[in-house]
Amino acid sequence: LDGVRHLGLINIHGLVAPADTMLGRGDARGAERHLLKILGWAPDSAEAQGRLGLAELRLGRFAAAVRHLEFALRVAPDHPEYRRALTQARARTSRTARRT
Repeated sequence: LDGVRHLGLINIHGLVAPADTMLGRGDARGAERHLLKILGWAPDSAEAQGRLGLAELRLGRFAAAVRHLEFALRVAPDHPEYRRALTQARARTSRTARRT
């Protein structure tokens, strides 16, 4: 990823793909690390923000998941996977808040 920073046009989808593979095999922490690198130089990437939201949800970081998924849905409001994940993250955030 470090060399990609110097390219003029960047295919974010191609860069996010390894995170999808990591999430698919249950490596949410690896996906998180990968996505944070992408967001370090492309913070407005809705795709990377949304995938990070999915990783955060799997890691049990519900408030962070809500933040990232809301960002992604502002850009891609019809994305069904992000919409479902946001509903789950909000529900879990509410449950966690009621317990404390």
